[in-house]
Amino acid sequence: SDDGRRAKLLHRLGDAELALRDPVAIEHLQQAVELTDEPQRAIDIYLQLVDVLSMAGHWEPAIQAVETALERFGRTDLPGVMDLEAARAASRFYDPERVTEYDCDLPRLQALVKGRSDEESQHLRWFLAAAGALRDSPEVAIVELLGPLGGVGSMRRRGRETSFVGQAVTALLMIEAYE
Repeated sequence: SDDGRRAKLLHRLGDAELALRDPVAIEHLQQAVELTDEPQRAIDIYLQLVDVLSMAGHWEPAIQAVETALERFGRTDLPGVMDLEAARAASRFYDPERVTEYDCDLPRLQALVKGRSDEESQHLRWFLAAAGALRDSPEVAIVELLGPLGGVGSMRRRGRETSFVGQAVTALLMIEAYE
């Protein structure tokens, strides 16, 4: 479709502008995500948009992008949905006005990652571990959420840089697991 082609073009343009640190990238990524008819591409663009908006300090638009993405794709098991869940959980947990939303949603989030140690659940697990550590959860629960940490040195995930490794580090520091 014309919209599909336009979405791909806007996404490429946004990518190029990001590389050049051009703020107009945000506008082009927003247009691309609205036009794309491919769910996986849309999720990837939403994640990119959330990263860019957050790094620019545009918290409300970043939170809105997460909420919109989860409204559209939250009931799917497409790659990236768990990262959106992690971003929403973090935005709620660290905001005193929204922390009760986090607390109400916590059982569902814990159920999403229960028994998982895969890369897809990693960001959500790392965030839940950090939040648990900050709230003095039992060390064994935190270690279980962190899962195997071999090769965690990478700051990249599906071609994007990730800030969630900081959550894993926070959890490890809080439980004094320096090794």
